[in-house]
Amino acid sequence: MKRITQTTILSVLVVFMLFPGIARAEQACLDCHEDVVDQERFESSAHHGAKGASVSDACRSCHVGVEVGDDDDEHEAPEKVSCDRCHGDAARQVSSSAHVGGEKTNRCVGCHGSHYVEKASEKKNGDRLRFQKKTCGRCHEAEKTEYENSFHGQSKAEHVATCVDCHGSHRILSSSNPDSRTYHLNQAETCAACHTDPDAGFSPKKIQAVKDYFKSVHGLAISRSGLMVSATCVDCHGSHDISEICPECVGKVRARIPNICGKCHAKARKDYFASIHGAPLIAGNLDVPVCVDCHRSHQIQSHLDPGSSVYPTHISQLCLGCHQNENIINKYEFPPLRKETYLKSYHGAASKLGDKTVANCGSCHGFHLILPDDDPRSSINPANLAATCGKCHQTGEPDSSMVVGKIHATVAKERHWLAALVENIYVVLISATMVFFVFMIIIDLRKRLSK
Repeated sequence: MKRITQTTILSVLVVFMLFPGIARAEQACLDCHEDVVDQERFESSAHHGAKGASVSDACRSCHVGVEVGDDDDEHEAPEKVSCDRCHGDAARQVSSSAHVGGEKTNRCVGCHGSHYVEKASEKKNGDRLRFQKKTCGRCHEAEKTEYENSFHGQSKAEHVATCVDCHGSHRILSSSNPDSRTYHLNQAETCAACHTDPDAGFSPKKIQAVKDYFKSVHGLAISRSGLMVSATCVDCHGSHDISEICPECVGKVRARIPNICGKCHAKARKDYFASIHGAPLIAGNLDVPVCVDCHRSHQIQSHLDPGSSVYPTHISQLCLGCHQNENIINKYEFPPLRKETYLKSYHGAASKLGDKTVANCGSCHGFHLILPDDDPRSSINPANLAATCGKCHQTGEPDSSMVVGKIHATVAKERHWLAALVENIYVVLISATMVFFVFMIIIDLRKRLSK
């Protein structure tokens, strides 16, 4: 230990003997500029003491052209500081960024500071987060406040997104620039860079949800067609004010969904809020279905896609998710046996066999504007049934015969006598026909076997 100490002292003495100007320069700079530079903070900055840099790598590397003699107290004004001398690549990126020319920015110094430069790349976890909120937030105060209260801003995760992850570091471009990470057509890819990274701590289910977006109608409209009006992550989740979907806030999120989707789908939103589903939601009932219950969230598909939740042959099963649920039926006194009565009908049987043209729940009840049968606007109101059935069944007088039967008749008294008579005739006729054919087959077999 003694030998190391003596060696260290000897090395320092040699340096000062060989380069006396360094000591004098440091003393001269700090003696005169102590009101501008705090020595302790300066020595821990990225440019000086933290990495053992000499004074020539600090004061004089930035303030070029300073010459101070042994007895001089003053010197000529140094050249204008230029970070480009050492940081050429970063400077070139800044020169084409949105920050060039901003009054508050002052280019490099505006973000990194002057004498107490911190090296952002070495910061991790909370330090990295706090540094960027402090740096970018000096100019972008409103965005900083939103971010601080958001899921990202409150997170303690090591890989949580900060300003530079979304906007970039030196080459920050306006969101209207097609090369920007935050340009509408690039937003999903920017978010996916973290949210599909298995090292970022997301569950496989959440990672898959993000991947599903790129195969959805929204994602394909972006990637294949460049459709600027198609929804991306920020349209639904927000940008700086992203909220976490926690157990205690699920209800609040559900209540907002129709308005979120309605920003683009205005007609569907208007119909939904006027419907038997939307009106209770406004009153605070969170049991009613919202957009994502029928259409799903990230994996939304066209109703023409056989994999879609709203493909014609899937709609009855979709609606029965609630209307066949015993808890919901008992809680809200829904009519029972919707599944059994529909499947017993020609419509239900044909749909189960894959007929996508046959009537399903939405064909009769409507899709977004679903109303009770006592509402004059309802498609299943007795006064409107002829027109509803007439969409598929083009008959001479649809109002005289087409509307007498009930699809969901659960007891005999609910049925019209004519519909019951026709059904009974069909049952007898079909049964007699089957018995006749079986009888003929038996006779034929006996005759063949007797030979």
